[in-house]
Formats: sequence, structure tokens, C-alpha cells
Amino acid sequence: MAHNSTIQFIDAWRALQETPQKAPARDAFDPTRMKSLMPQMLMLAAGDRNGGFTFRLAGGFIEQLHGGGLKGRDFTAMFAPAFQAPLIVALTSARHREQPLLLCVTASVGAETISAEILLTPLRNSAGLIDRFVGLYQPLGSPPDAFRLEAFYEGVPRAGLLSLKSARLQTADTPALPAHLRLVSIEGRLIA
Repeated sequence: MAHNSTIQFIDAWRALQETPQKAPARDAFDPTRMKSLMPQMLMLAAGDRNGGFTFRLAGGFIEQLHGGGLKGRDFTAMFAPAFQAPLIVALTSARHREQPLLLCVTASVGAETISAEILLTPLRNSAGLIDRFVGLYQPLGSPPDAFRLEAFYEGVPRAGLLSLKSARLQTADTPALPAHLRLVSIEGRLIA
């Protein structure tokens, strides 16, 4: 099950597709249509001159979490070495199949661990080649103390190398399911 913001992003990307088997054109994607998610968005160059996956853009949330300027940095280098080869295989598969890739990851922030989803959706250039991934970095669960808003904006969080828990292609016939609504009870009262 995916976070609701992840589902929203996939739905917006799918609405741009001409057919379920082809990624939408890069110029059709307008990030301002999802303004509330922009700090969590990223864009990767796919198969650039070095053959890798490098950051073109990263929202403020992502840059703060990982310690600043990410432009030009190798996306796969953000992962622990044991996860880099499987990640490259997953990214290459998503690129060739022209389907979204949903990564479930964990990272240390101080003495605590966070979990997140990283969604990467391919985009075609004017020649019809997949040369970009646009995506979303969505934290999951309750944030650890080091991740609280006031600490975050004071520059405290710096995530360590990411661990890859899973990598799944999100094809049209196997869509990501939204998370179920959870009910919270405080002193016997139900709070939505």
C-alpha cells in the first residue's frame, strides 16, 4: 500500500499518458499542478553522458534531509553500496518498460530511523526517448524527534545512506493501492 501523496502523483502522471504502455512527454508534465508536493519532488537525468542517474532538481525538503545541493550528484550513490546494483537494475527496467518505480527505503537520521517511499516516473523527450525521471520523496509514519519541523528547519536532519527495502514497478494492471484509513483512540475517544 502506498501513501496517498504517492497515489496522487502516480494518478497525475497516468493522466498524461497517451497509452498505458508509454510514458508521457516531458513537456506535458507541469509540477505546479501539485504545488503542495513540490518540496518533495525530484528530477533525475536518466542515462546521461555517464550512463547514470543524476539529480537535475531536488525540492527543498529532499535537499535539507540529505544535506544540501544535490544537483549533478549520482542518485544511486545515496544508497549503501549493497543496494546500488539492484537499484540500477530497477531504474533501468522502469526506463525500458516506461512505468513508475516505487522504492521503499529507510535511512538513519541521527540516532533514529525513518522510512520513506521514493516514486520515480519516467518521461519521454521530444525524440521519444526516456531521458528523465520525475518523482516524489514521501516520508512514512511518525517522524522521529530529529525530524520534527523545528529541528528540520534549523538544519539538523542529515540522512545517512539509504537502504533499499523493495523496488516495484507500478504497471497499469498492478497499480499501487492507497493506504487504509487508520483510526486513533485517545482516552477511549476515537479520533480520525
